[in-house]
Amino acid sequence: PPEEAVAIGCARHAASVLACPTHSKSIGDSLNGMEGVGPATRKVPLCPLSIGICKIPNDKTNGDLETFISNNAYTLIGIGDALPANVSKCFKFSNGTEGSSIAVVQIQGGAGQKSKVLGNVENIPLDADNFEITMELTTAGKLTVAVNGGPTCKL
Repeated sequence: PPEEAVAIGCARHAASVLACPTHSKSIGDSLNGMEGVGPATRKVPLCPLSIGICKIPNDKTNGDLETFISNNAYTLIGIGDALPANVSKCFKFSNGTEGSSIAVVQIQGGAGQKSKVLGNVENIPLDADNFEITMELTTAGKLTVAVNGGPTCKL
């Protein structure tokens, strides 16, 4: 039967991969006499906080901004996402961005983390109702933001 042939092929491929000398020898299981041979594992750094964007009305700058961001922000890079992270997302605002600013924000996550503005996104026309934000966060913590594939802004 075809299912059995696929299973046998998968088992043979797995055995050849596990026998490859480039994989680490950290697993202590015995596989057909190959003691300690297993796939390589590595630790991947994870994002410790959530980062996103928020459309903030110009009259909201002196109010309870932290609560407003927590309730209205769009997360692009979340807590626990693998780094480096590179995310693009299209946004549509029904009445454009006039009378407000688009801010890159840290979104409240775990204990002790507060929502706050990290910087403003530039290069968005006031009458724009559709745009794409690309956000990249490196393992060194460098955040870059681009609008519609244009020049990047480092925060």
